Amino acid sequence: MLVLSPPMMFRMFMHNSLSAHWILLFAIWFIVLEYRHKLWRGAWILLFAASLLVHPYLVAMLVPLWAISLYFQSMHEKKIWPKVVVDILAVSGVLLLVGYSIGIFSLKINHLAQSSYGFYSWNMNGFLNPLYTSAFLKEMLTGTSGQYEGYSYLGLGNLLILIAAFYLLVQKDVPRRQLSFILPFLIAASLFVLFSLTNQGLLGNRLLWDFKLPQFISDLFGMFQGSGRFIWPVFYFLVLFGLIYIIRNDRLPTLILALGLIIQLADMQPLIEIKRIEGTAEYQTPMQSEFWSQAAQSNRHLFLLPAWDDVISIYQPIALYAQQNQLTINWSFFARGDYVSIATLGRQVWQELQAGQSDPQTMYIFWHPEWVENAQENLAGNMLLCTVDGYTIALSVENPITRTNFDLNPYCTFP
Repeated sequence: MLVLSPPMMFRMFMHNSLSAHWILLFAIWFIVLEYRHKLWRGAWILLFAASLLVHPYLVAMLVPLWAISLYFQSMHEKKIWPKVVVDILAVSGVLLLVGYSIGIFSLKINHLAQSSYGFYSWNMNGFLNPLYTSAFLKEMLTGTSGQYEGYSYLGLGNLLILIAAFYLLVQKDVPRRQLSFILPFLIAASLFVLFSLTNQGLLGNRLLWDFKLPQFISDLFGMFQGSGRFIWPVFYFLVLFGLIYIIRNDRLPTLILALGLIIQLADMQPLIEIKRIEGTAEYQTPMQSEFWSQAAQSNRHLFLLPAWDDVISIYQPIALYAQQNQLTINWSFFARGDYVSIATLGRQVWQELQAGQSDPQTMYIFWHPEWVENAQENLAGNMLLCTVDGYTIALSVENPITRTNFDLNPYCTFP
């Protein structure tokens, strides 16, 4: 727990994929293996592919770590550049293939770029600011309400270990070999820190610098508007440095690490309490009617109207229903998506429904009160309108469910 407590575990809503910090730990392990000349050459290719399938932020974080690995590879191999070029082409090719397979290239730059670069940044007090997760330290000031994305509190136990490790580092005559190993990590850490701070550097609520980026750079960096997350690799650099340096250079490493673990566990009690679940809970969908199982056998598609971003308020049970019954759905929650085109398609389908054009194997679910009223006024003459478990559903008169033995009368009105 002392080593692997990821910095953002306390905020998981809609960000489950970002908990995959094992990717960053694997990357650091690969660097060590490369330094020892024991790394399988295809390891980075697989890790990049896995990271793109999990979350693009992790791909961006891997690039400086991979550069460290390539640097160490150049230290113990002759004629390294042909191999580096081949490795870069291989990784790029796999990323292009995986990216194409999952539809990244269907998005334009304006779908990927966001305008909030600098708002979700890291604060310079991040390693010491517990927010509300420490039993001993109080929450420190931040510059924006979005700087929770840069949560990187080390904990009192880790801080104790780091202080001891830096003390040993200063006291000992560090071999040049160790410095050559540490230096690339320092360079990478500096890059991560600068990017996570953004063009608006904050210490607490005090603005230390603020400058305007060229529009192209702003759009490019805007693809990773949660810039505070890029402090995560540095978090692990510090934790692992403290642990490894104590283990290798102190006469009583067990005592220091045990003391650090006790203090860390005591300090993080508020965080543990937040994650505590008393008893068990079972999810129960609001879609309880027998209608839903019958409809799933007769339909292939779900279409939510309107197709606005606010649909997320009712999205979860419908998406679960679609997944369980292998139905397509016209809306989903994406980190980056072409929501303008999705909304445009929704308006187009609505116009078609009013013109009497409906797909016989699609359930049209109206969730917004105004649109429910419009559906009742405009579609009652040519479609089945059903009310099931609080949902308003429109079905084509040719929908296969009308030819089954299932009684629709308790739910639907017929044209």
